[in-house]
Amino acid sequence: MAGKGDGGFQAPILIGGGWGQYNMVRGHGDFTNDGKADVLARGSDGSTYLYKGTSNAAAPFEARVKVATFSGLDTLATIGDVNSDGHADLLGRDTAGKLWLYPGNGKSSGAIFATRVAFGSGWNSYNLFG
Repeated sequence: MAGKGDGGFQAPILIGGGWGQYNMVRGHGDFTNDGKADVLARGSDGSTYLYKGTSNAAAPFEARVKVATFSGLDTLATIGDVNSDGHADLLGRDTAGKLWLYPGNGKSSGAIFATRVAFGSGWNSYNLFG
């Protein structure tokens, strides 16, 4: 819901159906460097789609674009620019508890993340992530 600027929220706006096909929907940042907030959605097979923001409340996202397949990860977190390169990044935890950084590259389609980087292990001991 859109904020009103006074701590409250405006009335919700339906942005479309079909979101139940995803097991994770994450949004925090501008993955395409166009100044608009984007959303990532992952299906049960790991296929991950980018919904580019439009800054239009009546139609807030463009049509989805497949950007990655994240199978073997039990959670994803969009937490901003972790590596301070000016691009929104993604963190993923695999089922063995290893944490991975997927650095954003600012591209608007195709591979929007650079080669992943290991961020340590033992993260499966946490049930709150992101």
